[in-house]
Amino acid sequence: MVLQISTAHLINSAQRPKPHENVSGWTSPPPRLLGRNAGCDAVLSSCGPNGGCCDEHDSCWEVEKCTALSWIPGVNGLDCWSCNWNVMKCAVMRNPGMSSCCSEGTCGMDDDQAETHREGQRRRR
Repeated sequence: MVLQISTAHLINSAQRPKPHENVSGWTSPPPRLLGRNAGCDAVLSSCGPNGGCCDEHDSCWEVEKCTALSWIPGVNGLDCWSCNWNVMKCAVMRNPGMSSCCSEGTCGMDDDQAETHREGQRRRR
């Protein structure tokens, strides 16, 4: 809850959720929010100007073996907290563009789902 309140200002007016939606834009919790999904899992839009921040965050989480619990300071150590801090700084200070999942069509998918999707795309070509 604290994270949603402190980062809610990062969503521009075009990305603000409708009254029936929560801050992340989903009407119910997204699938596997505790896992690592392609693109942005909450707060930022994967296909918005800061979606690339989520790609950097996902890479950092992969290297440091972080979980969603790392948003609680000290739970997964300082390296994971640094990953989270950097995605917030990125969203405020940079506009790296859309997440790579937007062009791949894999936003919200876990690694296995994304690979299956990519294999299906290659077979269709």
